Amino acid sequence: MDIYYFDESGFNLSPNLPYAWSEIGKTLSIPSKMSKKLNVLGFLDINNSKLFASTTYDRVDTDVVIEVFNLFVETLTKDTIVVIDNAPTHTSAKLNLMHISQLKK
Repeated sequence: MDIYYFDESGFNLSPNLPYAWSEIGKTLSIPSKMSKKLNVLGFLDINNSKLFASTTYDRVDTDVVIEVFNLFVETLTKDTIVVIDNAPTHTSAKLNLMHISQLKK
C-alpha cells in the first residue's frame, strides 16, 4: 500500500515579503514583475520518492481538487492512502461526501 500526502501552493513573480533585514539607513529593494499566479497541486509519496503534480492558473476550489484527485486515481496501480490537511477546499461538504469509489478509475 502506498501513502501519499496531498497539498497545493501558488507561485508568482511578485515577492510576498513585507520586510527584510538591511543595514541601518539603507533600504533593501528586490526587483519584481507582475505575473499570473501558478497553482500547483501535488501528491507526494516520500517512501518511494514519487510525485504526481498538476498545475493551473485558475482559482483552486473543491471542484479543481476533485478534478486533480480523479487524474491522480487513474495513475494508481495498488491500494493507496492520501493524507490531506484541513484546508477549506479539503474539508468542504462536497469533498467529504465523495467516497473514493466515486472517483473515476
